[in-house]
Amino acid sequence: MKKRLSTKITMIIVCLLIIVISMMIFMSYTISKTFYKNNLTEDVSHRIIAHTRVIQEHFELETIQHVLTMEEKDDVHLVLFDVDLSTVVKSNHVQDEWMVTYYDWVNEQLQTYNDYPIIDYFNTGIDFHIPHIWALQPIIVNDEIKGYLFIDQDTGQFEQTKVKLAVVLIIMGILTFTIGFLMTIYLTRKISKPLTEMGRAANQIAKGDFDNTPSITGEDEVGQLASDISLMAKQLKEYRDSRQQFISHISHDLRTPITYIKGYSAIMRDTDDIDRKDLDRNLAVIYQEATRMEHLVRDLFQLTKLEEGRVSLELETIKAVPWLYSILESRQLMFDQNSLTYEIIANDDMELTVDQHRMGQAVINLIENSIRYTVKGGKVTLKLSENDHHTIIEISDTGRGIPRDDLPHIWDRFYRVDKSRSSKSGGSGLGLAIVKQVIELHQGDVKVESVEGKGTTFFIYLLKR
Repeated sequence: MKKRLSTKITMIIVCLLIIVISMMIFMSYTISKTFYKNNLTEDVSHRIIAHTRVIQEHFELETIQHVLTMEEKDDVHLVLFDVDLSTVVKSNHVQDEWMVTYYDWVNEQLQTYNDYPIIDYFNTGIDFHIPHIWALQPIIVNDEIKGYLFIDQDTGQFEQTKVKLAVVLIIMGILTFTIGFLMTIYLTRKISKPLTEMGRAANQIAKGDFDNTPSITGEDEVGQLASDISLMAKQLKEYRDSRQQFISHISHDLRTPITYIKGYSAIMRDTDDIDRKDLDRNLAVIYQEATRMEHLVRDLFQLTKLEEGRVSLELETIKAVPWLYSILESRQLMFDQNSLTYEIIANDDMELTVDQHRMGQAVINLIENSIRYTVKGGKVTLKLSENDHHTIIEISDTGRGIPRDDLPHIWDRFYRVDKSRSSKSGGSGLGLAIVKQVIELHQGDVKVESVEGKGTTFFIYLLKR
């Protein structure tokens, strides 16, 4: 069974908590022990110096006994040696076997050290494993060494409190670990729950259920991820619907001419005696439908290349007015058939930097679109203007206009405002999609404004170069 993300996060944080808490306990214990040891060492050093001064000022038995009484504690052994290291006085509870150890140490220090007081740390085995602090200071009277004062201070106080300290630290560590563990579980579940829901939603989306989106909201990264998944589902749904619509349209637009071609060719094949007039009519229909198929396949191929960015531009600077007149004149027959007029409003010296072939096709598609949707007696106007950054080509007509609800969709492939129109009475349904791709390939933009019953205006924005 695969580990859940929450389990992995919990395990990682638990391990980190154990490491951090263990280090904190160890460091706290070490720092406390070192602090106590240093303080106790300093205290022993001060005490032995102070006792030595008192004895040196009053070098007599009564003073020595007074010092011995002051240090009469269970955790302190005080010994006064003479110059021959014979014992002068000692604490009452110092045993003989300890004295042997003291003598050996003092004798060794006197042979190697000249700096007093001598401070050393020693694990004697006395009182189990408790470390001791040993100090040695000479008694000098009238510039003559009269003896040596020795103090054995064990660290029993710390050894007694270290267990309590360790218990306190362990309890604090357990409490910290428990709180951290509970918070980790809470946070990981809080994080993993929306992730689990988004995973479930993503799985449903992968199966084609694009309406099953996560219901998570928020301004954080999780909320943003949920929003992105919902947006992805919406786009996938639009893509699926567009693909289905595309397949439906392409199937319809190809099936119709194929049906005509198949039907009329079958008539000519099965008819033994056919006059020239019927033959010409049938061939004309076949040619017309084959031409429609050719145009549809051509537009599809061109749109695919444009969308995939496989079309390169051959930009050149041209005079705008003559170029636009040549385009309008190439569609003069369509204007005449529909009893329409046209006009160009522009300065004669205006120039454009475009790919004449590609941009010409885009303008032609917009002009033909205006012609189709403008009633007889109407007018198509081309206007050129400039602003600080763009040259603007306006193509307007006095046609029937485009409904507001249809405006966002007119750039989609095969989208037709008049659902009753077929490709037989209009274009392939790809013209405006090609227009948008061509203009965007020129790093431009295209917009549309339309009022039903009054007409439509397309605006092409081209960057000045």
